[in-house]
Amino acid sequence: MRIVIAGGGTGGHVYPGIAVADALKRRRPDVEIVFVGTRRGVESRIVPRHGYELRTIPARGLLGSGLFGKIAGLAVLAAGFVRSYLILRRLKPGAVLATGGFVSAPAGLAARVLGIPLVVQEQNSVPGATNRLLANFAAEVHLNFAAARMHLRRKDNLRLTGNPLRSTVGSGNRILSLEHFGLDPNRRTVFVFGGSRGAATINVATAEAARELDSRSDVQFIIQTGKPDYQEMREKLSGLKLPLAVRPYLMQIEEAYAAADLIVCRSGAMTLSEVVVCGLPSVLIPYPHAAQDHQVKNAQEMVEAGAAEMILDGELTGAKLARVIVSLLQNPRRLREMSSNAFRMARFDASEKLASSLERLAEAREKAPAADEAQPPAPAPLPPRGAPPRGEGGRRDDAHRKRRGRRGGARRGAREGSEARGADRGRSDRGGEDRGGEPGRADRGGESGRFDRGGARSGAPENHIAARVALGSAGLAR
Repeated sequence: MRIVIAGGGTGGHVYPGIAVADALKRRRPDVEIVFVGTRRGVESRIVPRHGYELRTIPARGLLGSGLFGKIAGLAVLAAGFVRSYLILRRLKPGAVLATGGFVSAPAGLAARVLGIPLVVQEQNSVPGATNRLLANFAAEVHLNFAAARMHLRRKDNLRLTGNPLRSTVGSGNRILSLEHFGLDPNRRTVFVFGGSRGAATINVATAEAARELDSRSDVQFIIQTGKPDYQEMREKLSGLKLPLAVRPYLMQIEEAYAAADLIVCRSGAMTLSEVVVCGLPSVLIPYPHAAQDHQVKNAQEMVEAGAAEMILDGELTGAKLARVIVSLLQNPRRLREMSSNAFRMARFDASEKLASSLERLAEAREKAPAADEAQPPAPAPLPPRGAPPRGEGGRRDDAHRKRRGRRGGARRGAREGSEARGADRGRSDRGGEDRGGEPGRADRGGESGRFDRGGARSGAPENHIAARVALGSAGLAR
């Protein structure tokens, strides 16, 4: 069995595919999994590190790029489609999983053209443009938020499954993780990150908040800055007494989750799924430029559930972030309530459900050719007209024909006898004879008025001609 997984651009579109791939490997160790992504996206680093093959295609987004940008994007999309078509045609996978991002569009369209079952996984409460397109012809669409239903035209293929997560998320050990980062087990730990690429506004506010909290003895930080801001953040945080673990990117993010008491992060759907599985309270700062403002909607669901607090990006400052962090860390009861509410929102079996769907669709596709080859036997040809019927049904048809023949013969015999009697009464003086019989009556010795087995009448033509001759003679006599 072979499965293709298409998605990339950000970790939120790559890690769901990794989680499903791991689940497939647990279910079927012999399954072959190939990822489709780009050379520039984070998938070019993440996928190979997890031991999976990556095939690259050209891809780029279309939204918000202006007229010329959209034209260029369409050209790249066409090139990506051709490349995806060739990849899928060569690999012949049993199913394709699209996890979102612009790289999913050409791969999903190619699967549609080739008739390969497509499964879409949507992480957010507001589906992106790519997944909205692919959902129209996908075999199944798996959602994380029920609110996403209203944004999709087709409803019969929707499944509320949750976001697939790697099995390692939520499995870390607090003490070992704190030792890994070199932090104090007697302090509360705040884990701050802005996604796989980092977030400049969060980094700036975190540096300011850390300076304000530098004199406290009950708090420490793990900060994932993203590669672009890493060096600058190191400089801003240098000289502080506060215990800090600053990293550009965390490949084993589960270790940071295990060490954390409070999370400060964006509100991307995959991030939130990991946070709730770990049962962690959070301060959410939605990305302000997310498509259709879906990160604000994601954060609002968390806030309404009592699992998080939200600070809008435009309102974020170091001082405000410091105040919120201190107020939560000084209220252990509030932290416990938020943790419990977050944990209740978690879905733990999404990876297995998606793996099961892909496995089922791929198996059905593999069996389809065999089913096509096993055609039912062709029906026996009908016998030629007039041939004797065979079998029980044929005997019934034969008997039916005999009954029809006897009734028809009787009617014709009566008609011909009447004609013959009329001819006898009006015969001319020359005393003509009916051909083939005695004068004045039908030929009883022949086959007049009766059908043979083939349905042909015997003797009737001669009697019919004799009757016509007799009638003609009678007319001349009068």
